[in-house]
This record gives sequence, structure tokens and C-alpha cells, in this order.
Amino acid sequence: MKYLNILIPVALLLVVILAVMAAAWWYRVKARRRTFIEQYRFPALLRSKILFKHPDLSENQMFHVLEGLRQFFLICAIANAVQRKRSFGMPSQIVDDAWHEFILMSREYSRFCDQAFGGYLHHTPAGAGDEPPEKGLLRTLHQLKSEHANHAGWAMLGGIPLLFALDKAMAVEGGQHYDQAAMNELEQKRQQWLQAGGDVSIELGGLHGDGDGCSGGDGGGGCGGGCGS
Repeated sequence: MKYLNILIPVALLLVVILAVMAAAWWYRVKARRRTFIEQYRFPALLRSKILFKHPDLSENQMFHVLEGLRQFFLICAIANAVQRKRSFGMPSQIVDDAWHEFILMSREYSRFCDQAFGGYLHHTPAGAGDEPPEKGLLRTLHQLKSEHANHAGWAMLGGIPLLFALDKAMAVEGGQHYDQAAMNELEQKRQQWLQAGGDVSIELGGLHGDGDGCSGGDGGGGCGGGCGS
């Protein structure tokens, strides 16, 4: 009994030490992944492939498209989307096009995913999963609004997160056009989600008028797909 009284506190102390070490290791891993994404230089070939599909893009617009893609990748990395098998909605058609082209550069994309996410970040077409596309959009918006936002330094355009603002700003044909009213509506849904426990378990149908999330126009849904398991 005497030895047991000594061993139990020692064992508990070891558990605490191991937990602290594991947390510190995981923090370093996430910081390293985020730094990798922030400093990553997208291949010149990717720019050429995007221009082939969108030949009217200016150099400045191309920069913003790639920064939008970077913003989405940061969201997925911070949220640990690959390991948690969480889906995050893509609110921009033109950024989604850029992502598609990057995926087709299979070796470079696989290398990027290993460094950025610790595994392959799959693309899930909107509506192909078991949940409404709006749920993924709310997760994306939540990451932009979370406590990580100040650390990530999210780019904005006209007071709207770059990822949500690009299609409207560039007048992308068939794009997802979010104005301030649409963002306010999404934010209201996000607050409802938080009040419901944060699992996006609330009913989201009808968020964009016809309820399918693919209506296009101002306040259009997230039909560009998203990341997932």
C-alpha cells in the first residue's frame, strides 16, 4: 500500500508531463504547417493553367486568386481538416478552378498536402457529401471568425473575407457572389450554429432562397466544392 501511494502520484505526474509534451509537439506541427502554407510559392505552371481557363485575368487578379486559394488552405490546416475528416465549403468558383488545376499537378500537389496538412486534402464536389453545402460554408466562415483569425491575418476585400469576395469583385461568370447582406445572413446562421452546440446541426435549407445552395447571383451558395476526408 505504501508503494502504491507513491506510484499513483508519480504515474499521474508522468501522464501530465506526456500530455504537455504532446500538446507542445502538436502546436509546433500546426505552426510549421501554417508557416509552410503562408510562405509557399505556387508553381508558375499553375498560373499558366489558370490563365488558360480565365485568359482575361490581370496580374493583380491572378495574385488575389492564388491568395484566396492560400486562405482556403490555411483554413483547412488550422482546422486540421484531413485528420478530423471535416468538410469545409469553397465559397469561390474561381478559387475552386485554381484548386482543380493544382490537383491535376499530382506530384506537386501531393507534396504540398504532405507538408501543409500531414495527408492528402481531397476535393469534395458540392452536394456530393451527406450534408448540405451550407454546413461546409459555415465551417469555413467560422474559421475566419474564430480566435485564429488574428493570427492568420486573413485578407479582406471591401470588408468581406477575400475567399467570399473574389467572384463578385471579378464578376466571375457563374460565380458565387456574396455581398454584405449575404455575409450578414451567413453570420446569423453561424451564431445559431454556435448556440446549438457548434456541430452545424441546425436546419440550413433555404439559406439562399431556393435552398439548394447553388442559385448563383448575389448571395449564391457554395457550389464550388470543398475539402473533405
